[in-house]
This record gives sequence, structure tokens and C-alpha cells, in this order.
Amino acid sequence: MIQPKGASVAELLGEKADTGELNDAVADVSLFMTGDRQGKLWTAQQFAYRVERFSPAGRRLFAMTVDGGKVRKEGESKGIEVKRKDDAQNPVKATDNPKAEKGTYFPFTAVPVFLDLAEGRDGKIYFLIRLSGGKAALDRYDPVQSILERVPLRLNAEGRFTLAAGKDALYLAAWDGRKGRWKLDWGVLDQGKWEEVDMQVSGSSGASAP
Repeated sequence: MIQPKGASVAELLGEKADTGELNDAVADVSLFMTGDRQGKLWTAQQFAYRVERFSPAGRRLFAMTVDGGKVRKEGESKGIEVKRKDDAQNPVKATDNPKAEKGTYFPFTAVPVFLDLAEGRDGKIYFLIRLSGGKAALDRYDPVQSILERVPLRLNAEGRFTLAAGKDALYLAAWDGRKGRWKLDWGVLDQGKWEEVDMQVSGSSGASAP
């Protein structure tokens, strides 16, 4: 189980429930996972550009970040006081003075960076990315050459998506089927104008540890 930094789950749901730290914990630990042909596990954080590779035994072999691996947010999550207005919303059994009870609501302001990931037939790891302006891009990491590249997509990256590698193409689709499905032939992708992306790396993505 992934443990949030700075506080336990019990604290985040209990004494720290009114501090907004639960939002920070969710943004910090939410991730996507996929396996590769060598039996290794790749993870990508949902709300920050942080990628890791693990051995089958769970040992971290490799870590990669872009832009410092910081959680991407749109605005600050400032606490909003919420007051109970009537007995139906706050039953008398819950408190001696139901209309006087109040709480604090913290909006979730983190926005996705990764939408999904998959290993391609070429052994490279492909990432479906949401850019800061809301558009989509396809990134690919070459574990052999340790190069991260990007090509933009003519796609609005709002909502949830899934990515899958087939023998003939890379497939991506919105969870809402009405928003589209796309097939990206491997030959077309190879001819794309890929641009290298600056990254920070520790460890070896090609390590063959148990």
C-alpha cells in the first residue's frame, strides 16, 4: 500500500480532515501502472510527471521526472466554510444544536498530467499526456537510449482516457464512448515529428534486477 507523505491515512480522515491535506495526499499517490515484456512494473503519477520502474520483487530500478515532478494544480485549494441549514441535512441525533454545526470544504485543484500508459511493440513506453493548456500529447520513453520524446495530438484531453498497444497500432479511447476512439498506426507514429523532452533521471530503466 502506498502511504501518503507527512501523515497517516487515519490522521487524514480524522484529526486532519479539515486541513485539506487529504487532497494533497490523493494528488501525490494516484497513479497508473503497466507491465513490460521483461516482467517489470512501470508506474506514472496521475497528477505529476513522475515515472518509476520496479523489479518483480518490488525494488525501484528507475525514476524519471519532468518539471521537477511537481503536482500540477489550477489555483489554490482554500478552505470554504460550509454551514448546516436545516435539521434534514444535520439530524438532531448528531448534535445538540444541528443548525450551529459547520465544516470546511477544500476543492480538489490538482489536474491530470498522465491519462494512461502502455508498452509499445518497439519496447518503448508510451504515455498519453494532458498538457497544461488542456490539449493532449503522446510521449514515449526509450529504455535503451534513455530518451523521452513528444508529439502533439489534435485531441482535447478533458476527462478520462485509456491507452492500449496492439500489433498494428496504438489505440486510445475516451471512457465516454461518445467522445471518440483513435487508432495510431505504428508506421505513422514512426514518421511523426517527435521532439525530445528534458527530464531528470535516477537509476537505470534497463536494469535487469530480480
